[in-house]
Amino acid sequence: MIQPDPQSRDGPTGPGLYRIGCLGRLSSFSETDDGRLLIQLTGLARFVIEEELEMRRGYRRVRGNFAAFRADLNPPPDPGEAVRAALLEALRGYFARAGIDANWDTIRRMPPAQLPLSLAMACPFAPAEKQALMETSSLTDLPATLLALLRMGATEGTGGGRVVS
Repeated sequence: MIQPDPQSRDGPTGPGLYRIGCLGRLSSFSETDDGRLLIQLTGLARFVIEEELEMRRGYRRVRGNFAAFRADLNPPPDPGEAVRAALLEALRGYFARAGIDANWDTIRRMPPAQLPLSLAMACPFAPAEKQALMETSSLTDLPATLLALLRMGATEGTGGGRVVS
């Protein structure tokens, strides 16, 4: 998966792309009553686009280089209790400003190492903010980037009336 980059020029296959994406595993899918597919991907490892390949059956394809992100295959590091507490405090402010009702018992029970990754996926950040999380140099640095985005969102306000369980 890779997002279109609004700062890049469109090419023959569509909008320009960010240079960093994520290889995902199809973890579930379902079909809606109107024929759409709801697909859930589980991220495996990030990559840098080396080149865009010829389209196949209407789908864009790229050749990715995973070398810079080999550590993504390791279990995520425990951010420590102080960072966890700071993330939860910032999350409260972010959710309050965005009008999001959260299941705090579930969030508190989340394993410390999974908290930053889960929040990065679940929070309704703008595409550029999601890309900033994607481009974090390592999973060790992810909590600091996430914390900054949560704090900014708590002051600026994002989203509206969403429910996160």
